[in-house]
Amino acid sequence: MWDAAREARLIPPTLLIDVPDDAEITREEIFGPV
Repeated sequence: MWDAAREARLIPPTLLIDVPDDAEITREEIFGPV
C-alpha cells in the first residue's frame, strides 16, 4: 500500500518553454524533493 501512495505523489521532471510572462507558473515557486 505504501508503494501505491508513493507513486501517486511522484511527478516526473518537467521543462516548460515559451511560457507567457503572465502565466501563473511564472509567479509560483513549486518545491519538492530532488
